[in-house]
Amino acid sequence: MKKYEFICHNNRRLKHIYTSKRKKDSGYEAKSRVYECESCDNCEFRLQCFKGKKNQRIFYSSIFIKYREESQRNIDSELGMLFRVNRSIQTERAIGALKQDYKFNRFKYRGEIGTFFEVLIYAMAFSVNKLHNKIQDNRLGLSFFYPKASNVA
Repeated sequence: MKKYEFICHNNRRLKHIYTSKRKKDSGYEAKSRVYECESCDNCEFRLQCFKGKKNQRIFYSSIFIKYREESQRNIDSELGMLFRVNRSIQTERAIGALKQDYKFNRFKYRGEIGTFFEVLIYAMAFSVNKLHNKIQDNRLGLSFFYPKASNVA
């Protein structure tokens, strides 16, 4: 196993004290190594570093770091950028249209069931209208908005 070492702002070493295993509701077991500072007593950086009463602790999971790096690569890829552009267009447009075009300013029904069905009806109406517009414009096979390449150098 790779050995990790952390140093705080006051050049104090954070030592590995134990390995944490937490089981999520989904059944996934998250493992992380817990590092604790030797002593945070009389440290001039204590208030900037953390607000706890004990010594500073760091929970480090190499698996989580690996997943985060993979996620960042996916986000920065060409396909990831296409997904991001389309997500912002689709959600903002839908919310804006519901508020502006459909005059959806507040819920007319109260309670969990009433608001659920009210949102469901608005979502269905919006989807049917969107499908109608796609049929009229002959764009049924297109799922994405493809941004035009810019000529900016």
